[in-house]
Amino acid sequence: MDPSRSPFLTETEVLDAVENFLSQRAFVRQDRVPSVRAHGNDLVMVSPNRVTLYVEAKGQTSEQPHTRRFHEEFTRNQKEDHLGRALVKATRYVSEGRRFAIALPGDAVDVELIGARTKAFDRLGIAVLLVNPVDRVVSVRAGRLPP
Repeated sequence: MDPSRSPFLTETEVLDAVENFLSQRAFVRQDRVPSVRAHGNDLVMVSPNRVTLYVEAKGQTSEQPHTRRFHEEFTRNQKEDHLGRALVKATRYVSEGRRFAIALPGDAVDVELIGARTKAFDRLGIAVLLVNPVDRVVSVRAGRLPP
């Protein structure tokens, strides 16, 4: 690993892994934010059956050098806050009849936070994609991807 890089996944790295994962499943990118500082949908992909999937991603660390958590892992409270904000956005999209996914690092805290809520994600139809911080392998841990 490059010593100048953090061992923790940034939001951009999570997005890269998820976009690659979905592309391998014949999803096509419709839109992606140009940077983590930009507003809007983090990633918008269209499934093989033309179902639009909106993805909200969160990282394990900050990629902005001026922040306190630059190259340091977010605390549990910060991860809960990030998940809460993603859920607020997700419920709005689901209420509008859209398909939504939340993408997170697959670290111990995020795995625990998702694991305790899997049934709720399944009922709401929100897919949760976890990116393994070591090998960047993506897994669907709750909900389902659109066909």
